[in-house]
Amino acid sequence: MIKGENLKKASNNNNVNVVEAVKGINIEIKKGQITGLLGLNGAGKTTSIRMLSGELLPDEGTVYEDNTPIEKNLTNFRTKVNVISGTERGLFWHLTAYDNLTYFARLYGIEKETYRSRIPNLLKLVRLEKASGQRVETFLKV
Repeated sequence: MIKGENLKKASNNNNVNVVEAVKGINIEIKKGQITGLLGLNGAGKTTSIRMLSGELLPDEGTVYEDNTPIEKNLTNFRTKVNVISGTERGLFWHLTAYDNLTYFARLYGIEKETYRSRIPNLLKLVRLEKASGQRVETFLKV
């Protein structure tokens, strides 16, 4: 089970404009349960999901896995959680193919020497070795 209690997250632009992205949500997701978040643009859906998946830590509140705060073993928690977005953006479009793979390798706690040796092979496997330095947004969608 994953549970979020009183999750809050704010963003600020150089301490000028503080925007409360998430104002204190409570949610409980049981193992195997499929859950969707619906809401208007700017309602805090993505930020909430990023907090619940351990990608982003809340400013206030706690995310639990089976009643244990995820911060106690964040790397292990991240290896067990998958988020599927309802959009085409499973990657960061402003990053290169190589940088996207690096980001996710680091997110999952893979050792630097390991991911540096594996990423070129992964790119070759999907025929993107020559495009590894290109931003994902430049790739064709088929």
